[in-house]
Amino acid sequence: MAPDGGSRIRVAPRDILWVASAGNYIEYILANGTQHLIRGTLAATESELARFAIVRVHRTRLANLDRVNGVDFKPSGDFELTFDNGQTLGGSRRYRPAVASLGGRTAPV
Repeated sequence: MAPDGGSRIRVAPRDILWVASAGNYIEYILANGTQHLIRGTLAATESELARFAIVRVHRTRLANLDRVNGVDFKPSGDFELTFDNGQTLGGSRRYRPAVASLGGRTAPV
């Protein structure tokens, strides 16, 4: 459960695609297309969600690896994740080890 403005929302970890930092806030992007902006830090959110296979893939982003259908590793070392709903998210080479286990997955054609 997380505060969203003046109310509280309940978000199931399986519904999260990714989480991004937005200044002093954290933005949750959900599979159904909704977004929630919550005051907090990415580091605190990362430690809360790590047990749900939600890992850091960029300095400003966490991704739910259970929702990833494909990963495209770029020659630069960066990568792009494709989620089960078709949305994509870029990751940086610094965090490539976090998605190395997905190396066999390719995005559907």
